[in-house]
Amino acid sequence: MSFTILLETPRLILRTVTLADRDAVAASWNLDGTALSPGEATRKIEGMLANHAQIQPGKIRHLCLAIIHKETNALIGWCGLDHTHPEDADPALFYLLQKSAWGKGFATEAARALLELAFNHLRLASIHGGAAPDNPASKRVMEKLGMEAMGLDAEGGFAFTLTRDRYLDARRPKLSHPENVIAPLRFQFCPMCAAPLVREVVFDDGIPRIRCPQCGWIQLSSNAVSVVVVAHNAQGIAAILPPGEEGVGLPAGLVEYGEDPADAALREVLEETGLEAKVVTCLGWIFVNRTTWPGPMIQILYEAEITGGELRGSDEGAAQIFPLDEFPPISPPRTGSQSALQAYLAKLAG
Repeated sequence: MSFTILLETPRLILRTVTLADRDAVAASWNLDGTALSPGEATRKIEGMLANHAQIQPGKIRHLCLAIIHKETNALIGWCGLDHTHPEDADPALFYLLQKSAWGKGFATEAARALLELAFNHLRLASIHGGAAPDNPASKRVMEKLGMEAMGLDAEGGFAFTLTRDRYLDARRPKLSHPENVIAPLRFQFCPMCAAPLVREVVFDDGIPRIRCPQCGWIQLSSNAVSVVVVAHNAQGIAAILPPGEEGVGLPAGLVEYGEDPADAALREVLEETGLEAKVVTCLGWIFVNRTTWPGPMIQILYEAEITGGELRGSDEGAAQIFPLDEFPPISPPRTGSQSALQAYLAKLAG
């Protein structure tokens, strides 16, 4: 894979060198040291180009880019990724700058561009870096890059690592949701096309909503709808005995998408008690501001007459019919059952 790399930051250009750069490479290869001869510079450039030709997505041997200062067009250093040491599990991040360029943030600026290249374009799984114990400035660079400290290396220097997942996660937009939105509905990415979502006003009502700027999907969150049923016959009222709760409950459950709530009421009675019934009337509704799944909920309260079936339990617990005057206390968390029974008793009282 042969290509020329050119990365641009606010103050720097990082790029592949060619034989046309021989004089600049000769003068700058050792930075503040002895210049290379033209022949040595040529061999260095040919070696870098040969290494670049071996780069493949997810795999790299050695990448070395010249750091060019935009304002002066001077070659002020080198940076790149090195994976020529067999003992290294992943490539090492490196950067070298002339002393006159120290302390100006150039190392961090260049390294950030390298990370973008490494993880978003070359798709490397991870990289590592290090800083000598007497080089706190380089240690700060690693910390600014968001690299994870791994303690000391074999030479007593500071060791750092960074995975692609950690890098990308740190840069994903953290979409702000209203506080009352439950965790499973706090989408960050579009469920249709996986693009990052935004929160903005979509309709004339002025309410900010979650939408996808790429495919147009809109998250229209609304209150869940459920039913609670007082199902009775001549023997009494059907109840369920939920395990682990102090008290009983009435048949209840969520209304499915497109389902008539009255049909949902009869379905829940059958599923949870094995009894068939017919709706007598709607006893009203209540709002329950739940902070757990399925979130805020409207519960529609129904009275139903048992017409048949065979009494049995379900995953919700055993089922039993209790005479009205012997009906046990309702489990405290089941506010919908409490409201439905109260509404039924109020109806009986006239």
